[in-house]
Amino acid sequence: MKKMIFIMSLLISASAFGLEATYQVKFIGNFTSDIFPGENFPGNPHFSPVNVVSHNKSYKLFPKGTVATEGVKVVAETGNPGPLSLELEAAQNINDVFEYQRTSPLDGDQVASLQITVKKEAPFISVLSMIAPSPDWVVGLNSVKLFKKGRFIQRLYAPLYAIDAGTDSGQDYKSVNESTLPQEKIHRLKYIAGKRVKKPFAFVLIQKLP
Repeated sequence: MKKMIFIMSLLISASAFGLEATYQVKFIGNFTSDIFPGENFPGNPHFSPVNVVSHNKSYKLFPKGTVATEGVKVVAETGNPGPLSLELEAAQNINDVFEYQRTSPLDGDQVASLQITVKKEAPFISVLSMIAPSPDWVVGLNSVKLFKKGRFIQRLYAPLYAIDAGTDSGQDYKSVNESTLPQEKIHRLKYIAGKRVKKPFAFVLIQKLP
């Protein structure tokens, strides 16, 4: 009992002194035929489980201009978060990742939310989900800092544009698998079936909880 009380007091102290904060992360789907009209729009637009990670500056989930890890590659091509979970566990073991959570899969216009804790020493948050169906396209945030000027920010709202993971050369939602060899660097997706992509596939709202 004494040990439990001591642990609880440590948790209370960390929160009281502003060493950590809990955020609600809301993922808002925008992947519909009204937003992206055209004959090539898929009949079952959806997103894979949304992965949310709090981490320090040493960890990078999917920075543009780099080659995707195996875990990110598998998420981008299949939506399966299994290999990424192993990478996150390894990063957590060396204290680069503080916490990670994920939602269930969701429809293209669905809203999902979860809570995650961020601490002063690991003030960054990253988000990743597959646009499905697609060759290797994802949406998300990479290393957004939630602790600035000595305090945790209250709110962040951002559009999520399509990102090409650089692992499959398909040009349309349902293109056959065509591995990109050598693997390209992660970059913004500019065209789908020859048409310019201008609108976000989703939005994210991050709010600090009391």
